Amino acid sequence: MSKLLRFNGLWHIQFKRNYSLRPFTFKNASFPANTQLKFSNKATPRGHKMNNTFMIIHKRSFIKYFNDPFAAESFNKLKPLMNIIVIGCVLSISGILAYLHGSHWYIENFIQPTSPQLDEETRRLLRAYAFRKKMYPNPRIAIIYTERAIENLKKLDLLDLSNPLVLDVYIKYADAQLSINDNKNAQITLKTIISSLDSLLMSDRTTEMPDKTLNSAESKIVNSNNMLLKECILYNLANSKFNLGKISTENGDFNAAKNEFAETLSKIFEIETLVDSNAKIYSDSQKIAKISAFNLLKTNATICLGEIFTIENKYKNAEILLSGALDLVTAHNLSQISDQVTNFTESDLLNKTIDNDPFTINTVYQPRSELSSSNQNYTYKLNALAVKVISYIKNDYELYIKQAFEPKSKKIDKIQVLDGWVCLDAIIMNQMAQLYKKKHDYTKFTEFCNKVISLTSTKHNISSCAECAHYSLTMLADFYKEQQNMTLASEYYNKSAELVSKQNLFQD
Repeated sequence: MSKLLRFNGLWHIQFKRNYSLRPFTFKNASFPANTQLKFSNKATPRGHKMNNTFMIIHKRSFIKYFNDPFAAESFNKLKPLMNIIVIGCVLSISGILAYLHGSHWYIENFIQPTSPQLDEETRRLLRAYAFRKKMYPNPRIAIIYTERAIENLKKLDLLDLSNPLVLDVYIKYADAQLSINDNKNAQITLKTIISSLDSLLMSDRTTEMPDKTLNSAESKIVNSNNMLLKECILYNLANSKFNLGKISTENGDFNAAKNEFAETLSKIFEIETLVDSNAKIYSDSQKIAKISAFNLLKTNATICLGEIFTIENKYKNAEILLSGALDLVTAHNLSQISDQVTNFTESDLLNKTIDNDPFTINTVYQPRSELSSSNQNYTYKLNALAVKVISYIKNDYELYIKQAFEPKSKKIDKIQVLDGWVCLDAIIMNQMAQLYKKKHDYTKFTEFCNKVISLTSTKHNISSCAECAHYSLTMLADFYKEQQNMTLASEYYNKSAELVSKQNLFQD
């Protein structure tokens, strides 16, 4: 009972200290008539005394604890642990800083170089865009970096659309908008780009003659830069018109789309002529990369035109265009080395270009000394190391053959997915199958559907190929359903559903 009273007394001291400091008891207890708890910033002298007493006692016990030799001994035992924690924090901070600076250095030298003519903040934002575009793709974040780059140029009063480097930022901005299917804003940006590129192409910027005061070597560099810049402008103009044509097709404006695709093909023919005339200033690998890039754009524009003519029931024109696109893809595939073992050759790796986009405007403005002395030197060393690793793998034939020819090899699939030519022939065949179905030529319809299924049967682990196979299976199932052949229709529907489930298609 005494313990209970003592506890109640302490409780009474804490909350009722303005009334009494004596232990609470039930005997002779007297309270005011209207008892209320009052909270105030004012402290009574008696409360001050209690707080001071508590602080003095706490301070003495704290000092006493540290003066205790056993406590000092326990702290000495903790010193190595504290040192490890401090070293870990320092190394973590250093590692984060090294990663950030190293990422910028790597992107600048190997992924997507930026022009020294731009300010440092814009270059930093463009490197961040390249990081989210090529290394760890996330278009919604990439578009934020391009918007900030444009805002920064505007703040510095450098937003001059007659400057090719500023236009290059706008091109990246439009590309990011298209990646998230923001067609409305992308259409506005593309029209701005096309208007500015047309003006730039008609100006003297790309055709001006070198200064007579320059020596012969400097004159050659200026002249080659002008030709390279004209190529880049033409290619980006063709690509912008192609993207604008795709948006017009989605909006149902087929006449505008046909005009855009026709202009795309016209610009590509100009690029082709220019690349042939400038062949002496390229290495073999650079020329192959340029030809592959504009042929891919030409093929895609031809496919889109064929699709529009199919919708408009102009079957003859559509068949000619789609057959021509298929011939382009076949020619490209024949020019490539089909064997995975011979794909990894020493010459291919050592001649690899720094930027995988051969028509980037930024590369035109890179100083020749930097490209030749530092970047290419680093690239050569890294690629030489890759050659050694690959040659080592080649010696272990069992491991190499397993990795090179296994259908579910993720490494090979990742390389193939990044190539715009992958399964393009299957896409064209699907389009031709739709054409022949509308034409009521069912023999050719089933023939092309089966060709697609056969072509993609070993590539289902590649998402684009799996989608092509799915569409072919679905078209065949729908066709046999219309023909009242429920057995075959059910079979193809089941195959299509199994493929979708197995490959997790259309999850995004």
